[in-house]
Amino acid sequence: MVTLKNIKEGLDTYNGDNEIAFGLSYHIKNHFTHDWLPKYHNNSLYPIDIHCFAQAIITFIEFHEFEIASSLINNAIKLMYNRKGILYIQYQKIL
Repeated sequence: MVTLKNIKEGLDTYNGDNEIAFGLSYHIKNHFTHDWLPKYHNNSLYPIDIHCFAQAIITFIEFHEFEIASSLINNAIKLMYNRKGILYIQYQKIL
């Protein structure tokens, strides 16, 4: 969606607004939990991956959804960063 938005703006066209809005809506409904953890796949939360957080934060900042981006940043720090200053790449579900 960010790429589509950038192409639309770069070409200075009015085309694509509906498709971009549909994509963002789908993304929000299918790729996140209700408390803003990014899913690895639309039907699977695990593994929780730092790259999913990063891309989601970039996307929501680009769309001026700063509250969502802030929630994602807080969740990333809470889950992926430990007290010793280590940033985890993935958080796996342990059975």
